[in-house]
Amino acid sequence: MVPAFEFTELRLPGLAPGMLGIGTRYEPMGEPVLEAAGIQLPPALATAVPSRQLEYLAGRACAVEACRRLGLDATPATTGLHREPIWPAGVVGSITHSHGEAMAVIAPSSACRSLGVDIEHIVDLQKAEDLFSVIADPAEADVLKDLTGNNLALIFTLIFCAKEAIFKATWPFVRRFIDFDEVKLVAAKSGSLTFAADAPLASQLASPGLPPVTFAAATSSITTLCIYR
Repeated sequence: MVPAFEFTELRLPGLAPGMLGIGTRYEPMGEPVLEAAGIQLPPALATAVPSRQLEYLAGRACAVEACRRLGLDATPATTGLHREPIWPAGVVGSITHSHGEAMAVIAPSSACRSLGVDIEHIVDLQKAEDLFSVIADPAEADVLKDLTGNNLALIFTLIFCAKEAIFKATWPFVRRFIDFDEVKLVAAKSGSLTFAADAPLASQLASPGLPPVTFAAATSSITTLCIYR
Protein backbone atom coordinates (compact mmCIF):
# COMPACT_ATOMS: atom_id res chain seq x y z
CA MET A 1 0.00 0.00 0.00
CA VAL A 2 1.31 3.44 -0.98
CA PRO A 3 0.37 6.25 1.43
CA ALA A 4 -1.13 9.47 0.08
CA PHE A 5 -0.22 12.66 1.91
CA GLU A 6 -2.41 15.73 2.38
CA PHE A 7 -0.41 18.91 2.81
CA THR A 8 -1.02 22.00 4.92
CA GLU A 9 0.79 25.33 4.78
CA LEU A 10 2.23 26.11 8.21
CA ARG A 11 2.21 29.51 9.87
CA LEU A 12 5.41 29.32 11.85
CA PRO A 13 6.80 32.29 13.78
CA GLY A 14 9.96 33.56 12.12
CA LEU A 15 9.12 32.66 8.53
CA ALA A 16 9.99 35.55 6.22
CA PRO A 17 8.46 36.27 2.80
CA GLY A 18 9.64 33.72 0.28
CA MET A 19 9.95 30.94 2.86
CA LEU A 20 7.35 28.21 3.18
CA GLY A 21 6.49 25.55 5.74
CA ILE A 22 4.51 22.50 4.68
CA GLY A 23 3.21 19.80 7.02
CA THR A 24 1.37 16.51 6.82
CA ARG A 25 0.05 13.84 9.15
CA TYR A 26 0.34 10.13 8.56
CA GLU A 27 -0.90 6.92 10.11
CA PRO A 28 1.55 4.16 11.12
CA MET A 29 1.76 1.25 8.72
CA GLY A 30 2.68 -2.31 9.56
CA GLU A 31 4.22 -3.17 6.23
CA PRO A 32 7.28 -1.83 4.38
CA VAL A 33 6.79 1.45 2.52
CA LEU A 34 9.26 1.75 -0.34
CA GLU A 35 7.87 4.80 -2.13
CA ALA A 36 5.28 7.53 -1.75
CA ALA A 37 4.37 10.72 -3.58
CA GLY A 38 6.83 9.75 -6.32
CA ILE A 39 9.72 9.57 -3.85
CA GLN A 40 11.77 6.41 -3.66
CA LEU A 41 13.12 5.12 -0.36
CA PRO A 42 16.94 5.07 -0.37
CA PRO A 43 18.59 1.63 -0.21
CA ALA A 44 19.92 2.35 3.29
CA LEU A 45 16.33 2.35 4.60
CA ALA A 46 15.11 -0.68 2.67
CA THR A 47 15.26 -2.87 5.79
CA ALA A 48 14.28 -0.16 8.30
CA VAL A 49 11.10 -0.55 10.33
CA PRO A 50 7.99 0.73 8.48
CA SER A 51 7.59 3.69 10.85
CA ARG A 52 11.07 4.98 9.97
CA GLN A 53 10.43 4.47 6.26
CA LEU A 54 7.16 6.36 6.44
CA GLU A 55 8.50 9.32 8.39
CA TYR A 56 11.37 9.66 5.91
CA LEU A 57 9.00 9.68 2.94
CA ALA A 58 6.52 12.01 4.62
CA GLY A 59 9.24 14.56 5.39
CA ARG A 60 10.70 14.42 1.89
CA ALA A 61 7.20 14.72 0.42
CA CYS A 62 6.60 17.90 2.44
CA ALA A 63 9.87 19.33 1.14
CA VAL A 64 9.02 18.49 -2.47
CA GLU A 65 5.59 20.09 -2.11
CA ALA A 66 7.09 23.25 -0.59
CA CYS A 67 9.64 23.50 -3.41
CA ARG A 68 6.89 23.03 -5.98
CA ARG A 69 4.77 25.80 -4.48
CA LEU A 70 7.75 28.15 -4.33
CA GLY A 71 8.76 27.42 -7.92
CA LEU A 72 12.06 25.89 -6.87
CA ASP A 73 13.74 22.69 -8.02
CA ALA A 74 11.46 19.99 -6.59
CA THR A 75 13.93 17.14 -6.94
CA PRO A 76 13.72 15.14 -3.67
CA ALA A 77 16.60 15.82 -1.30
CA THR A 78 19.08 12.99 -1.07
CA THR A 79 20.74 11.94 2.19
CA GLY A 80 24.31 12.64 3.26
CA LEU A 81 26.66 10.45 5.23
CA HIS A 82 25.37 11.87 8.51
CA ARG A 83 21.69 11.62 7.51
CA GLU A 84 21.53 15.31 6.61
CA PRO A 85 19.37 16.29 3.62
CA ILE A 86 21.30 17.33 0.52
CA TRP A 87 19.20 19.92 -1.29
CA PRO A 88 19.08 20.79 -4.99
CA ALA A 89 21.00 23.88 -6.07
CA GLY A 90 19.28 27.07 -5.00
CA VAL A 91 17.29 25.40 -2.20
CA VAL A 92 17.72 25.79 1.56
CA GLY A 93 15.61 23.63 3.82
CA SER A 94 15.05 21.49 6.87
CA ILE A 95 12.83 18.50 7.69
CA THR A 96 11.42 17.20 10.95
CA HIS A 97 8.95 14.55 12.10
CA SER A 98 7.45 13.28 15.34
CA HIS A 99 4.58 10.99 16.31
CA GLY A 100 2.76 10.92 12.98
CA GLU A 101 3.56 14.51 11.98
CA ALA A 102 6.10 15.60 9.40
CA MET A 103 7.03 19.04 8.17
CA ALA A 104 9.57 20.83 6.02
CA VAL A 105 10.57 24.48 5.80
CA ILE A 106 12.00 25.55 2.46
CA ALA A 107 13.48 28.80 1.15
CA PRO A 108 15.42 29.89 -1.91
CA SER A 109 19.09 30.33 -1.20
CA SER A 110 18.66 34.05 -1.88
CA ALA A 111 16.43 34.33 1.22
CA CYS A 112 18.74 32.80 3.85
CA ARG A 113 21.98 30.89 4.28
CA SER A 114 20.66 28.01 6.36
CA LEU A 115 17.71 27.04 8.53
CA GLY A 116 16.62 24.33 10.94
CA VAL A 117 13.14 23.26 12.01
CA ASP A 118 12.20 20.78 14.71
CA ILE A 119 8.99 19.41 16.18
CA GLU A 120 8.84 17.50 19.44
CA HIS A 121 5.91 16.13 21.39
CA ILE A 122 6.02 17.15 25.02
CA VAL A 123 7.73 14.44 27.04
CA ASP A 124 6.41 12.95 30.26
CA LEU A 125 7.70 14.27 33.56
CA GLN A 126 9.74 11.16 34.35
CA LYS A 127 11.71 11.44 31.10
CA ALA A 128 12.28 15.14 31.73
CA GLU A 129 13.61 14.45 35.21
CA ASP A 130 15.85 11.60 34.03
CA LEU A 131 17.39 13.39 31.04
CA PHE A 132 17.33 17.09 31.83
CA SER A 133 20.97 17.24 32.88
CA VAL A 134 21.96 15.77 29.50
CA ILE A 135 20.49 18.65 27.49
CA ALA A 136 20.67 21.70 29.77
CA ASP A 137 21.64 23.06 33.16
CA PRO A 138 19.53 24.61 35.94
CA ALA A 139 20.38 28.15 34.84
CA GLU A 140 18.79 27.48 31.46
CA ALA A 141 15.64 26.20 33.12
CA ASP A 142 15.48 29.37 35.22
CA VAL A 143 15.45 31.46 32.04
CA LEU A 144 12.13 29.87 31.07
CA LYS A 145 10.37 30.06 34.42
CA ASP A 146 8.47 33.25 33.54
CA LEU A 147 7.09 31.58 30.40
CA THR A 148 6.51 28.04 31.64
CA GLY A 149 6.37 28.20 35.42
CA ASN A 150 7.85 25.08 36.99
CA ASN A 151 6.56 22.72 34.28
CA LEU A 152 9.74 20.67 33.85
CA ALA A 153 8.30 18.53 31.03
CA LEU A 154 7.56 21.67 29.02
CA ILE A 155 10.91 23.26 29.88
CA PHE A 156 12.80 20.12 28.83
CA THR A 157 10.90 19.78 25.56
CA LEU A 158 11.27 23.43 24.60
CA ILE A 159 15.01 23.56 25.26
CA PHE A 160 15.61 20.22 23.52
CA CYS A 161 13.51 21.23 20.52
CA ALA A 162 15.21 24.63 20.23
CA LYS A 163 18.70 23.16 20.39
CA GLU A 164 17.81 20.60 17.73
CA ALA A 165 16.74 23.43 15.40
CA ILE A 166 20.03 25.23 16.11
CA PHE A 167 22.03 22.06 15.40
CA LYS A 168 20.29 21.57 12.05
CA ALA A 169 20.71 25.19 10.98
CA THR A 170 24.36 25.27 12.06
CA TRP A 171 25.37 21.99 10.43
CA PRO A 172 26.37 23.48 7.03
CA PHE A 173 28.87 25.79 8.73
CA VAL A 174 30.57 23.30 11.05
CA ARG A 175 29.86 19.92 9.40
CA ARG A 176 29.87 18.12 12.74
CA PHE A 177 27.51 17.13 15.51
CA ILE A 178 27.16 19.74 18.25
CA ASP A 179 26.87 18.77 21.91
CA PHE A 180 24.02 20.15 23.99
CA ASP A 181 26.42 21.95 26.32
CA GLU A 182 27.95 23.94 23.45
CA VAL A 183 24.88 26.19 23.31
CA LYS A 184 23.18 27.78 26.32
CA LEU A 185 19.80 29.41 26.65
CA VAL A 186 20.39 32.94 27.92
CA ALA A 187 17.12 34.83 27.33
CA ALA A 188 13.49 34.11 26.52
CA LYS A 189 10.35 35.99 25.60
CA SER A 190 7.03 34.92 24.17
CA GLY A 191 7.73 33.10 20.90
CA SER A 192 11.50 33.63 20.86
CA LEU A 193 14.58 32.20 22.58
CA THR A 194 18.15 33.49 22.60
CA PHE A 195 21.11 31.11 22.85
CA ALA A 196 24.85 31.69 23.17
CA ALA A 197 27.51 29.44 21.67
CA ASP A 198 30.60 28.54 23.66
CA ALA A 199 33.92 29.93 22.44
CA PRO A 200 35.07 26.96 20.30
CA LEU A 201 31.72 26.75 18.48
CA ALA A 202 31.46 30.52 18.11
CA SER A 203 34.85 30.57 16.39
CA GLN A 204 33.50 28.21 13.73
CA LEU A 205 30.38 30.19 12.92
CA ALA A 206 30.12 32.42 9.89
CA SER A 207 28.19 35.02 11.92
CA PRO A 208 28.78 36.94 15.16
CA GLY A 209 26.37 34.77 17.11
CA LEU A 210 23.53 32.28 16.99
CA PRO A 211 20.26 33.42 15.43
CA PRO A 212 17.19 33.62 17.67
CA VAL A 213 14.99 30.53 17.82
CA THR A 214 11.30 31.20 17.29
CA PHE A 215 8.77 28.73 18.63
CA ALA A 216 5.11 27.82 18.62
CA ALA A 217 3.46 25.60 21.21
CA ALA A 218 0.44 23.42 20.50
CA THR A 219 -1.52 21.30 22.96
CA SER A 220 0.91 18.40 22.88
CA SER A 221 3.88 19.56 20.82
CA ILE A 222 6.38 22.35 20.22
CA THR A 223 7.82 23.51 16.91
CA THR A 224 11.01 25.56 16.70
CA LEU A 225 12.72 27.40 13.86
CA CYS A 226 16.26 28.78 13.58
CA ILE A 227 17.30 30.80 10.50
CA TYR A 228 20.70 32.18 9.48
CA ARG A 229 19.71 35.13 7.32
